[in-house]
Amino acid sequence: MQGEIVRVCLSEQRGPKFPVEEACLVQGMGFRGDVHAGSTHRQVSLLSEERVGAFSRGTGSPEPGAFGENLRVRGIDMSLLGVGTLLEIGDRALCEVKQIGKGCVIPCEIGRSLGHCLMPEEGVFCVALQSGAVRAGMKIAVRREVSRSVPQAVCLTVSDRRSRGENADETGPLLKKVLEDAGWHVSGIYLAPDRQEAIVSFLEEWSEPGRTDVIFTAGGTGFSQRDVTPEATRSVLDREAPGLAEAMRFLGSQRTHRAWLSRGVAGIRGRTLIVNLPGSPKGARESLECVLAPLVHGVAVLRDSISNCAT
Repeated sequence: MQGEIVRVCLSEQRGPKFPVEEACLVQGMGFRGDVHAGSTHRQVSLLSEERVGAFSRGTGSPEPGAFGENLRVRGIDMSLLGVGTLLEIGDRALCEVKQIGKGCVIPCEIGRSLGHCLMPEEGVFCVALQSGAVRAGMKIAVRREVSRSVPQAVCLTVSDRRSRGENADETGPLLKKVLEDAGWHVSGIYLAPDRQEAIVSFLEEWSEPGRTDVIFTAGGTGFSQRDVTPEATRSVLDREAPGLAEAMRFLGSQRTHRAWLSRGVAGIRGRTLIVNLPGSPKGARESLECVLAPLVHGVAVLRDSISNCAT
């Protein structure tokens, strides 16, 4: 799939951006001189020129950068692209899609001036993987396509020792392999210490709209005073999904009675499901495999792809 850069826009302040002849994309940073450059996951923002045209039909097309986008792109149906897609710009620059749409302060400045903002639903947000000059007229091509229909996940291992590098994390990589073998896309595997504030921060960041479908945590679900993953999870949930935790405990109890001591929980924040798994590689894998099939259906419901859980 290949398209064309219609406009490149930058701004040193939040709000609308303004067209420039050429911009420098810097690896790990974004566009030099742009307010969104930095270490976040929204370094570069894109909008479809076709979608902007459909939005503005009959009212006159908004100026390039009016929605706060860095790039207007023609010829690529970005409604099909999921997190993990790689986009090559010209011969050198490379970006990876990290978020589809975003939460927005309502009404935002752009929404007030234009009547509606496309970025919360249509915006595609990337990080810069390779540096390069970017200008209008350049080709932009999909180098690795991840369909938006593919379930998305991220894994967090909670452990003081593993987060300090004293012990190797075997659980995160194992969960990633199980999920990818089942057809999921895993955006990353991460580590956090057994501190409630660190876990909460991770869950809040990754449950932003458009970032991922399911956050799997591993560890911190036992009786130790340092085991605070369930408390951190409950503090961010909108709704609990107790059946998932009950199913994992029941399965584990067929192998060891200690499975009943797990305090892991599961629930929903916004449109993101959060599931606590045991910390050991064996326990985490068995628990994940226990709930993987119903999770696919649950993700579809949360995405509004289907509406009836009994179907």
